[in-house]
Amino acid sequence: MKNIFIFDVEATDLYGVGFCVAAIVATQKGEIIDQFCLMSIESISECCDFVKTKVYPALKDIPCCDTNKELREKFFNFYMKYKECQIWSDVNFPVETKFLHDVVLDDTENRMWNMPYPLLDMSTIVNVNIDRHNEYKRDNPDKKLMMHNPLDDCKASLHCLLKFFGTLWKVWYCERL
Repeated sequence: MKNIFIFDVEATDLYGVGFCVAAIVATQKGEIIDQFCLMSIESISECCDFVKTKVYPALKDIPCCDTNKELREKFFNFYMKYKECQIWSDVNFPVETKFLHDVVLDDTENRMWNMPYPLLDMSTIVNVNIDRHNEYKRDNPDKKLMMHNPLDDCKASLHCLLKFFGTLWKVWYCERL
């Protein structure tokens, strides 16, 4: 089975510039193989009020780079190491898909055929209205995640995705006994 690559992007607004991105690569059992998290300082001043008040406070300890292009370049290099994984995001339109589009536009000739296909959206199988952070906390009471921190959002989403597949596997297996 393929490993899972799940990523999350924070943007200046719903259709704005992605300025912070995180990704986790994990086995189907949830063992983290690698992770990536980086923020660009270039567009922070352009953030809408929601991002300034709800998202930005969760980004305090994230390593920074100077430009959005540098952020996209570093993400692309990380992604290319793992592009054979199952590629997931959570509610991938409009923020994550726009970010990937911008990654391609930085070097269209060399990137147009390297983007995730298919890009799997976990919100199509895991109820978009459940609080992923509370689901994670319920099963990991000694660990705390911060909403709108993209690395923590990846951890919570990965947890819910694997929990869903674990339940699905048990249902499928038990029906055959």
